[in-house]
Amino acid sequence: ARLRWAQRDLDLLGTSGAQVTLEAAAANSQLDLYLTLTGPDGAVLVVNDDDGPGLNPLIEGYTLPAEGVYTVEVLSVRQAGDYTLTLTQN
Repeated sequence: ARLRWAQRDLDLLGTSGAQVTLEAAAANSQLDLYLTLTGPDGAVLVVNDDDGPGLNPLIEGYTLPAEGVYTVEVLSVRQAGDYTLTLTQN
């Protein structure tokens, strides 16, 4: 995917108690990404900047608190660029 400055990347239908891992990997080492996971009620649940390798964000093993549609955003601190977003259900 190509990042501008903020981009809604993924809406995911989650069930209460499901565990998910989200990871964004920048194609360019100069791209400093971070992830935001927003719940079905619109509240930001978790933000991660650099817990993955390099400057990449990682939200690992997060337990979804309710059933509904969650929104994942990938944002950049510095610049636009290409990246890969991976979602895994644990």
